[in-house]
Amino acid sequence: MNTVAKDRLVSTEILSRIKQYSYARPNKYMVAFAVPDKLSKYIAVVDNKLTRERQELINFNCARIASPERRLEASDVQSSAHESRIVIAGEIRPPIQLGFICHSDMYEKYLFDLWLEFIFHHKERTVMFQCDYSTEIVLTQLDQKHNPRYEIRLSECFPIQVSSFNYDYQPTNSPIIIDVTFSFSSFSCSSLVKETTPPTIAT
Repeated sequence: MNTVAKDRLVSTEILSRIKQYSYARPNKYMVAFAVPDKLSKYIAVVDNKLTRERQELINFNCARIASPERRLEASDVQSSAHESRIVIAGEIRPPIQLGFICHSDMYEKYLFDLWLEFIFHHKERTVMFQCDYSTEIVLTQLDQKHNPRYEIRLSECFPIQVSSFNYDYQPTNSPIIIDVTFSFSSFSCSSLVKETTPPTIAT
């Protein structure tokens, strides 16, 4: 039977450790993904102004991203007439959402429009193979000095929905941000921090 450790940290020790290691901030992150090769060639044929160099800039316009949720699917199983127990049936992987700031030419919105059109061409009623339109997304948590600390890799990612946005005549300095929902097959997490011995906290 597992027991709770008797050693507890007092508030001053906790604050000292936070000061030593700093804490994770939601605005210190980096997103990287590449447009699949066949999709990139398709985009170049449709519009030659959308060069590969321009396509790579999409990473820098990711204004927000929700990390993947990790959740196990549990169900009750009747083990006897009077007892039931919970068993794990599998893992649920809800889609993730990324928000992209749009330039004045709306290139970001256009790129994802073409991506969805490449997956399912509504006029010709054709569907591509997943290996041709899926990619890998890497989300990296950075520290205060912009060093990578924690990494999430999502496999076989592709957009399934591009959000709408509203036009109006109200003056605003805020850019248009489109939310793109991505499906993925699996993800893995890893720590990028070298193992070190925690410093001794003076009391």
